[in-house]
Amino acid sequence: MTPAPRVRARRRRRRSALVVAPLLVVAAGVSAFVALENLAPPTVRSFVLSVGASVLGEPSDAPTSPGPGTPAPSPTSEAPTSTVTPTDTPADEPTVDAPDPTPSGRGYDVDSPDSITVVVNKLRPLSPLEHRPDDLVPVSGAAVTMRAEAADALAELRADAQEDGNPMAVHSAMRSYQEQRTTFEGWVAQMGREQAERSSARAGFSEHQTGLAVDVVATGDTCGVMSCFGETDASAWLVANAHRYGFVVRFDGAHEEWTGYKAEPWHLRYVGVEVATAVHEAGGPSLEEYFGLEPAPDYAD
Repeated sequence: MTPAPRVRARRRRRRSALVVAPLLVVAAGVSAFVALENLAPPTVRSFVLSVGASVLGEPSDAPTSPGPGTPAPSPTSEAPTSTVTPTDTPADEPTVDAPDPTPSGRGYDVDSPDSITVVVNKLRPLSPLEHRPDDLVPVSGAAVTMRAEAADALAELRADAQEDGNPMAVHSAMRSYQEQRTTFEGWVAQMGREQAERSSARAGFSEHQTGLAVDVVATGDTCGVMSCFGETDASAWLVANAHRYGFVVRFDGAHEEWTGYKAEPWHLRYVGVEVATAVHEAGGPSLEEYFGLEPAPDYAD
């Protein structure tokens, strides 16, 4: 064979090789795909099919596996998911108003004349004005009366005070409407109405008329009268301990703009251990402040 025919033969063989080689690659790939379809895990099959489709220039419908750190999707129903639109609240559904953050009285009865937490002041008279408790009993060691619960608490207070070296006597306690009227008018005659109203209450507006108030004096001190009681050890003992027996020092002089009365360290008011302790722990506010009531520095008329 001459050189020219040999050259032409080589060229024909190269062209045949260029055609056959891709066909062999495709055939081999198809065989691999078939094997993978039967043997390989689903994620590997998906990857290979995707690569194969890319090599062949065809789009792939195979799902892609989640990337690192992505949680695998949970099985879901093929049924379409409906979107729920919230409906308006039914017209007849009851509504609740927000509670008053500081309700008057803190949940205690401050109005009923027989309540041990009743608040009586220049703007809050007893109703009726001539109210008289029906559970009055004699106070131990004194010729006066108080409501039974208050009298028992006072007896315990006085016994413990005496044991601590601060004996006290009772000066006055329950006063009826008529007795309070006589007392108040006596002070008016002595010092004038304006000054009297800072020291005594009108009939029907007095804590003494509730049977829950008591005036005491120190008997183990040279004082012995109410005017100097605030300077005695007995007075200091009451400030520190009266709440343990259910009493508060009602008029301490620091809250006259709320109570309308000047300092009366001898005047105790029974409100029960729970309230008295709460008032003491709050720093000793007036009952008006503690119960969320309006100030009562003066009478309405």
